[in-house]
Amino acid sequence: EHKTFLLLLISYLMHTSGLEYLCNIVTLCSIFIVFPFMHMSKKGVVFVYLIFVAFSVFLFFTAPSSAEFDLTHKGMNPNNSSLVCLLTEFLSLSLVFKSKKKFSKFLLVLLTVMLFCFQLSFGGRSSLIGTILMVIYFVFYKFVNRIPKGFYKFIFFFLLVFSILFAYLYSVILFNSIGKGSVTLMGKDLFTGRQTIWSDIFNYVGNDWLFGKGNTFESSWIITDNAGELAAANNAHNFSLGFAAIFGVIPFLSFALLIASSSDSCLRFKTKHFAVIMVILFIQCFFETSLYSSYSTYFIFPLLISIGLTDKMVSNKFYRVKEL
Repeated sequence: EHKTFLLLLISYLMHTSGLEYLCNIVTLCSIFIVFPFMHMSKKGVVFVYLIFVAFSVFLFFTAPSSAEFDLTHKGMNPNNSSLVCLLTEFLSLSLVFKSKKKFSKFLLVLLTVMLFCFQLSFGGRSSLIGTILMVIYFVFYKFVNRIPKGFYKFIFFFLLVFSILFAYLYSVILFNSIGKGSVTLMGKDLFTGRQTIWSDIFNYVGNDWLFGKGNTFESSWIITDNAGELAAANNAHNFSLGFAAIFGVIPFLSFALLIASSSDSCLRFKTKHFAVIMVILFIQCFFETSLYSSYSTYFIFPLLISIGLTDKMVSNKFYRVKEL
């Protein structure tokens, strides 16, 4: 892991930009590395869960939906609000595996349904992909939990790398073949601007892919907000592409290998909640930069750790706790 951190530091020193992203990426790597040493009581995990249930209720009454959101809004955007609900739903269903009391199971499922309704109200489309995968996992969890660890390692690495190819196929090949206005999803066009951002990033980096060009990107996609002000999009809206553009392909590939190789500590339990939620996040990050943006890591990291700790609880390998 020291090689990955060294490469990231070298890249940062070359451009002296992207410090926020660097810190969040190092934190994500650290979660994988130190996970075997993480411990929290069952009450602690439930406490985190209840905090984010309350936070989801707060967002439902205060945060805008995708139809209401514009650049003048300074709070949570609909995609992040939807992601809070999705991760809390996953933690809720993970806790069901630990609970043996029927009333507790019923209450957790009821709260999950409520959170899903909140998620739908925000209208974030990328989180719905995660919801579908979450449902598939919990329906076929016995099969998924028997999948060899090596497969998850491959999937982690593959999704991170394929995300960059996906951005190219979407922004260059698919957009030129279909065009804007031909396909709609949840009332929105399939192409909402990301194709312009991603195409601009490929042109922006040019021949500097080895160690990137730092966090100075501005897209040609100009947005007019409700106040009539113009703003250039500067978010990559793709975790892997943004990572490679800022820090370079060499640090990015080292990071992807580190995540895959250090996932052993998260895959040795009876359930695979942590592994599955990471797969969901990596797929969701085809369209977002949630895993290195401070706008979302403050809620992703505690929920991610809590979900991982439910694996330890279910296996009863590190815990002696009372049932709910």
